[in-house]
Amino acid sequence: MNRIRRWLRNWRKQYKFAVYDPKNFNEIFGITTSKVRIVSLLFLSLFLISGIFVFLLGLTPFGTYFFTPSAPEQTQIVEQRIRMDSLAKKVEAQEVYIRDLKRLLFGDFHPDSSAAEKPDVQIDPNTINPNPSKAEAQIGENVKADQYTNSAKKSADFVHFMTPVKGKVSQRFAAGKHEAVDVVAPPDSYFSSCLAGTVIFSGYSQKDGNILIIEHTNDFLSVYKHAKTLLKKRGDKVSAGDMIGIIGNTGTSSTGPHLHFELWLNQQSVDPQKYMKFE
Repeated sequence: MNRIRRWLRNWRKQYKFAVYDPKNFNEIFGITTSKVRIVSLLFLSLFLISGIFVFLLGLTPFGTYFFTPSAPEQTQIVEQRIRMDSLAKKVEAQEVYIRDLKRLLFGDFHPDSSAAEKPDVQIDPNTINPNPSKAEAQIGENVKADQYTNSAKKSADFVHFMTPVKGKVSQRFAAGKHEAVDVVAPPDSYFSSCLAGTVIFSGYSQKDGNILIIEHTNDFLSVYKHAKTLLKKRGDKVSAGDMIGIIGNTGTSSTGPHLHFELWLNQQSVDPQKYMKFE
């Protein structure tokens, strides 16, 4: 206890700092203080200097590096743009669907002027022959026969495709030689999935660059090569029209920014231009 008291008295002990004239030793300036006052003054000065430094640093461009929140990463920006583009396409498709549905239900059709100008045809019911002609009877028999035969069309003919990207077809499909179509589009353009499905491969090869493969229903498979950036990873579910990558020029076999697009049906390559239009 006595040691603490001595320590406190030592810190409160008064000291005098003075400036004397060397010629006559007269005091020019003097100040009386203690250790406690000196330490307090040092802490206060340090606090003020730090505050002024931070304030001045915030006014400079260099200060914004420390005090401005970091901008979102590029991947987050791309994902947000993809969601916005996908949502806009869905809204547009929904509006077209509602418009066509209204026309179908309420007969909201607009006939052309030439049809409106035609006079009404008056038919006398007494002149109608109720007995079918030979040609009409033959047509009826053919219709009945068709009901018991399978349709020549395959299920693939009823699949609605979305065009992955619009552009100039630089190289067309050639069985055994070039089993794809090459579509030239502006650099950094987005390309989308042609059908809904699941991503089964998302990676890179030295020859074809960034590759994305999607498995669809109806035994279809779509392949996208030479992408600059892939926006989906393996296992992701995609819908028709979803943005899945950016046009690029990756891989040793690529000669310029384009999309190498392949379409496979039942493990056989097919011509994509039979199912969709690129130009």
